[in-house]
Parts: sequence; structure tokens; C-alpha cells
Amino acid sequence: MNESESAKLVQAASLDIPASVAETMRHAGASNDWLTADRVSQAARQAVAAWAMAADGDGTRLTAIAEPDAAYWLMHPVRKPWQVARGPRVTRIEIRGLEADAEPARLRITFRFAGRRQYKDPIQARENADGEIVFVGLLDLELAGAGSRPWRVSSGHVKTLDDFLGYVFTSRRETTEEYRQRTSSSPHPAALVPGHRFRLRASFAEHDERFGSSVEIEVARQAAPDRDEAVRLVWPAIEEETSRALGGGDWRPSLSSLEVVELRDEQRGIDIPPELTAVFGGVTRQDRASLRDGLGQALRRPWQLTDLARMSVDAFAARYARDRQLTYELTGTTPGGPWFLNSIYPKRSHSFMRGPLAGGPQGLLWYAEKVLRAGRGGARQSWTAACYDLAEVSGPAAGIACVPRQNPLWGGRLKLVSILPRELTSVAVGDAKFDQSYEVGVAADTDHASMAALFTADFTAWICELPFGKLGADSTRFEVRAGTLCVYTRGAQQTTQALDTFCQRAAQIAAQVQRTSRPGPPPG
Repeated sequence: MNESESAKLVQAASLDIPASVAETMRHAGASNDWLTADRVSQAARQAVAAWAMAADGDGTRLTAIAEPDAAYWLMHPVRKPWQVARGPRVTRIEIRGLEADAEPARLRITFRFAGRRQYKDPIQARENADGEIVFVGLLDLELAGAGSRPWRVSSGHVKTLDDFLGYVFTSRRETTEEYRQRTSSSPHPAALVPGHRFRLRASFAEHDERFGSSVEIEVARQAAPDRDEAVRLVWPAIEEETSRALGGGDWRPSLSSLEVVELRDEQRGIDIPPELTAVFGGVTRQDRASLRDGLGQALRRPWQLTDLARMSVDAFAARYARDRQLTYELTGTTPGGPWFLNSIYPKRSHSFMRGPLAGGPQGLLWYAEKVLRAGRGGARQSWTAACYDLAEVSGPAAGIACVPRQNPLWGGRLKLVSILPRELTSVAVGDAKFDQSYEVGVAADTDHASMAALFTADFTAWICELPFGKLGADSTRFEVRAGTLCVYTRGAQQTTQALDTFCQRAAQIAAQVQRTSRPGPPPG
């Protein structure tokens, strides 16, 4: 009887014996040759090879060494609509226990293998057309007597590794839509390349306390961490979150799910348009935020690994300010005035850059954050903002805001919702295309004239050509209030090209506001 290819792989698989089991074998083998490490290891490989041959279609050897029930359940997993398909690849065998003093002596074996699931129901087969996954097999052997095969399989079954460990593990690449939401950029899918950064998301529970939560970290690596390494990387954050929520104690959280997502970057080396090269004095170096920049700082403060991305953005912003001849401060005072600036969390503002943005008026450029949900499972939203001082011109007396219109979805069945500040009154500009996508609000009747002067035909046409995105996610917004213009867009712009483009738009809006405003009163 020839061995199948799967059975041959069993002979090449690694075989591990824990130290405690090896010690039991050493003592037991002194009085029983069948309990020595060599013979036990041989029996383990023979049992796993017999199962592998059965999976490939030849169950003769398994039937010869296994109890009928054990042989059946090894080939038909309990309460599962699938069987292991032909061609399993056994990669590891572990002798996890030896009960030498039992009658008869018992041997417990686990083995890992890669393979596929085969469904009898064609509908289930289509719905579960998964690729190769990792399984665990469990075998119990009993020393039944002498002869060439004294060990018999008394029980056994196979599980997916997820079922065996009690949590679901997935590893995948970031989708184009996920990239767009994270960066507020809409690249062509072909322009995205591996970024050597990985986001690990883990949900877990401390069942004794009925406490459940989740954590998220990012790591910079050349390759995706495997399951075991991903657990090791994320576990300190799980312990920290458990202690934060429950206080000190001997807590024993367990994983519910663990996901590794490979984050992607846009293709490097994209040329800056000629008009931008002229504006920025010929500086053409392409740069982007990289987690490697913040890794050194984060490793010195591992409890702040969740801020690794922010530290990387700060390092990028410092380089950007130097290249664009702007002053740079890591922290600073968030300006006041426009409504948007009253909605952000000032303590989370960072990377303040000052100077003539995009060759335009003097401005302040920085990254801001909104707190969307506080407390356990809290969430923040990143923004990029630019402010201009309009003290020398007389703009709107009370204020004007221009934001994307939140159009109803699904044929208008959802209620129309405005994101204008509550004290503003929505006013139509008069350009049908613009009014369909954007909403303008004024704070007082006296601002209608300023609004009409600001939103010229050329200006509204230019705004309509800017990226908009789903529900205005990519739009450029602005507000004028209390002598300050604030231009802002969702997401921390993390590449030279993205930040250059934002500054150029902000400078053009600032120029339009100044051009259509009246000179302010003379000082004194």
C-alpha cells in the first residue's frame, strides 16, 4: 500500500514534546519499551499519517488502528456540514500528554494542518468558498497490546484553528474604500501599494466580570504578523484596557476576535503639477507620514502605541514645514472664532505650521481632532485646518459658513439633515449645481450682501470642481467669523501632495474672501 502525498508530508512535519511529557517518557520508558520517546513519536506519526491517507480517500490504515467511532468522527467533524478535503498538509505534531500509569496507558496528540473544507450541500459550498485555512486534529491513543501496532486510536476529531482556540483570526489587505475613509483620498486602486504598516484590532472579554471591550494598535513591519505574533503584539494593550476598566487584579481576558489589516499607501514618486512646483519654489521632494518615524518614540512609551500614527504625522509635518519654509511647533493654541473651531478638542490639536501657505496670505496650518464618542470604545475624527486673520478687512458682520449638503439617501426616504451650525440660516446662492452639493449659512441678515459678493459665478464653479466624495467626505469647507477665516477638510493629510493641494485650495479661498471684502477701519 503506497502512501499518499499527504501522508509523506507527515514524516517531514515537526514533532514537539513538552519538557514535562519528555520527563514522563524517560521514567516510563525505563520499564516499558513502548513508552520511550522514540516509540511514542513513531506511534504519533503513524496515527497522523493514517488519518492523512484517509482524508485522501484511502481509509484502510486508519480503520486498522482506530476504533470505528473514532475513525468516523475523524472524517466527519461533529455537528459540522463539511469534511476535510483531499490534500491536507500536516505541518506540526505535538505529543501533549502521556498517562503512563493509566490502564491502559494513554497518549494525547494534537496536530496542525493546512487544508480546505469540502461541503456536500452545493449551496453551502458556494456560500463558504473559503481558501486554505488552518485546522487542528486531536487524537487519543491507548496502548492496546503488543505487535507491530500496539497503539490504537480510541477517540479523535478535527476542528478549525479558530474553533480550537475560541476566537476568530483574520488577516487581509485594506480595501480601497477603507483607504479612502482613513486618508480622505480617492486614489485609483492600481496606485495603492503595500505600506508595511499593519492595524491590529482585537475584541476580548473578561467573562468572570462580564466585561467586554476592544483595542486597536498599529505596527510597522516588513510582513504581516502571523496569529501567534499578532496575539503577542496586541496583548499588552488588552491587559492595559482591562486594568483601566476593572482596576488592579488577576484578570484573565480571552480573545473573541483578532484581525490584522495591512494598510496601504499611494504609489510613491507622483510628480507635483507644474503650477505647484512654481508656487513652492521648485521643492519637488515627495514625502509622506510613515509609522517608522513615530516608532522610536512610541516604543519608549508602549502604553501610547495607539498614538503611533499621530507621532508619525508630526514627524512628517515637521519636514513639510521645513521644506515649505514655515515655522513649526508641535503644540500650540487652537484659534477661536469660527464654529468648527469650537467643536474640536483643543488638547488634541498638533503640528502647528505658520507662514504664507501655498504662496498665499499668511496663515496657520495644523491638525485637529473631534471627539465623536467619549469613554469606553471612544472614537475620534481627524481633520486638517488652516486659519487666516482677516482683521485688516471688513468681512461678514456675524458670519458665513459653507459646508457640504447632506442629501437624503435611498431615493429620499431619509430625512434631510443640515450640518450647518444651529444659529445659521441656510441661504441659496443661486447656482443650481453648487446649491445641490453645498449649503451656505449666514448668521445675520446683514451678511446677505457679503455672501452675494463672495460667491461669484467663477468661485462657485471652482468649488464645484473640487473633490466631494460620498456625503461630502472629501469636500473642502470654510467659515468666516469674528475676523477669522477657517478652511478645513476631513482627515489628517499625510502626504506632500495632499497637504500641498489642501493649502492651495485654502489660499484661493482666502484670496477670494479678501478680494470681495471691504478694507477695514483704520487703526486707532
